[in-house]
Amino acid sequence: MTLSRTIRLGLALAAAGALFTSNAAFAADIGDRDLQTVQIYYQPTLMASIDEAIAVLNALHESYSDWRGGRPTSGIATKAHVDLHTNIHYTDTNSQWVPSWGGIIGPGGSYTPYMGGSTQTTQSERDEGADISVTPAQINQITLWNYPNLERDFKYGFDLQITGSDGKASVKSFRTSTIDIAHRLADAFATLAAANFTDGSRFTPSWGVTTKNVPGKFAKLGWTRNTGFVVDAVFAGSPAQAAGLAVDDVIFEASGQPVPDIDTLRKIGLKALNGKPSNQVPVKVFRGGQTLELTATLTDPNAGIEKLLPPPAVAPAPAAGPIHLGIAARALTPEEAKKAKRTAGVVIASVDKGSLAEQMAIQTGDILLSINGAPVPDMEALKKVLAAGGEVTTVTVLRAGKTLTLTGVSKM
Repeated sequence: MTLSRTIRLGLALAAAGALFTSNAAFAADIGDRDLQTVQIYYQPTLMASIDEAIAVLNALHESYSDWRGGRPTSGIATKAHVDLHTNIHYTDTNSQWVPSWGGIIGPGGSYTPYMGGSTQTTQSERDEGADISVTPAQINQITLWNYPNLERDFKYGFDLQITGSDGKASVKSFRTSTIDIAHRLADAFATLAAANFTDGSRFTPSWGVTTKNVPGKFAKLGWTRNTGFVVDAVFAGSPAQAAGLAVDDVIFEASGQPVPDIDTLRKIGLKALNGKPSNQVPVKVFRGGQTLELTATLTDPNAGIEKLLPPPAVAPAPAAGPIHLGIAARALTPEEAKKAKRTAGVVIASVDKGSLAEQMAIQTGDILLSINGAPVPDMEALKKVLAAGGEVTTVTVLRAGKTLTLTGVSKM
């Protein structure tokens, strides 16, 4: 769930993972090239329900601001959309030089003109609003940040990377007063995103490393193989830090599979978890001319996702097929009808070995009278009963002058 931050508003971003303190020597504001940004290790913890996530996001006025500092004045969150209207109040200060003219009358009535003036300051106030709409189904990355030298409040934040219906990526950024609020709001957005994973998508586990493409970096580190990636930062509290990964390590293998890039590493981690709450993943790195074998313990960011997803659709029961008794039958002859003292019925000519008829003890020579209570007076009636399908529960036959009801439930 980590992603290199997108440069916007003219920001020149500091290297991710660089160590800054809140006691920075200078303060900066949004848009300043000296604004310090530090990415924080984050992996979502899914909430217990969609309703809980919606309730968190609907607590707008006390929770967060948009990137510029606008506080939400209205908003509503649902599973499908989070729509906000934010407002920011500006006080503009304008200073201008206001000239004044005059003169001095000297000895003999001489007149000497002069020009003076003063700086006058005026203030004007204005409000600026913006509408923000987030479609949770299009969220694919969430990152957390700290802005230690930001001169205004809300020194923490989270970014949502959105992939639009046109396939283009954009970033929606928010700021919060504390890291705990940033975590909780990010988790709420992640929960709504997960609730839209109806196509089988899943969050990939966060290792807590970043990378950036620096030409010639492999050669500088002595790595000669055309695979792997160089670690640019390792986040505090991450699986990568616990495993002993370090900046300038070349990660080239995980779980015995080649790792050409960081996205592949995340996918390998998801496969290694295989639905388990956590699992250990062996990693091979190149450091200082040597290959090291490390082990990272990953946790599943999708824990609890099943209760957020709609229940799987139940396939309709297949239409019942025809009944296969496993018999051959024929119509009663006049002589058989006279002997049996019946005017209708069919005679069992043979019984197939291992068939349902054999299981129900139907015998050759039986006169079939009914199936499941449905009369079988002739061959046409027999065909209709068998074609209707279903479960055979009883068969009534006439055998040696006695009427027998045979049972032996079997679904056909």
